[in-house]
Amino acid sequence: MLPTHGVGKSSLFITWVELGWDAGVRDTRETSDVFPWNKKPWWSGNKITVHLHSHRCAYCVAVGRVIRYAYLVAATKFKVTDQVFFDITIGDEDVGRIVIGLFGDITPKTVKNFLALTKDGIDGRTYQGTTFHRVIKKFMIQGGDIVGTGSKVGTGSISIYGKYFEDENFEVKHTAPGFLSMANAGKDTNGCQFFITTVATPWLDGHHTVFGKVVEGQDVIHKIEQTPTDPEDRPSKPVIVKSVGIIPTYDPFFVSDEPYE
Repeated sequence: MLPTHGVGKSSLFITWVELGWDAGVRDTRETSDVFPWNKKPWWSGNKITVHLHSHRCAYCVAVGRVIRYAYLVAATKFKVTDQVFFDITIGDEDVGRIVIGLFGDITPKTVKNFLALTKDGIDGRTYQGTTFHRVIKKFMIQGGDIVGTGSKVGTGSISIYGKYFEDENFEVKHTAPGFLSMANAGKDTNGCQFFITTVATPWLDGHHTVFGKVVEGQDVIHKIEQTPTDPEDRPSKPVIVKSVGIIPTYDPFFVSDEPYE
């Protein structure tokens, strides 16, 4: 049964992988190593190449000439209370739609501000027509400046609470691509700017408030990420939010922190 609160743990699920082993050694150990594709883990001297897609692991058992590898994953679930869409153009090309699920139970103040800037805005200024002005491959894409223009884009700040508002909490971590988080200039300087991760960025935990996750259009995120940039990380072609809107979410649902959900 899924949790009814904004955050919860789903049930554990287990995957076994059997690997041929050319040494008859028996061993049992726990490990916290990360096993990416085509990398050799701690038993690499025994000519084993592990092919696992999980970035988490728990337990390995070597029996005779076969290694049985089990990994247990307890994915964290986040309740999506609201959804918004951004239709994106790069230069003259329509590249698609990004749909973002917002965590209104976890970060209600931040979500309220984001929804307001999507729908009605401040003095007529909304996210429509803004740009993703900062793009860093294998890190994040940043946008949302409804104040700055021209060379000043990326320096502006405004919110429905004033120029800045405080960090709401750091309950959700930057554990995967696709998380929506507030950009800031330091502690308690949230405004209108935000970024979307393209990889896990754990060094941002405790410094930026995560308040949503991309639920559709991760391919559009990657198209933006691949856009050539200048030395200041500004895209060579303008990445424009052509249109925005709120998608009615009558039945809240859950997303997880799994990177390939």
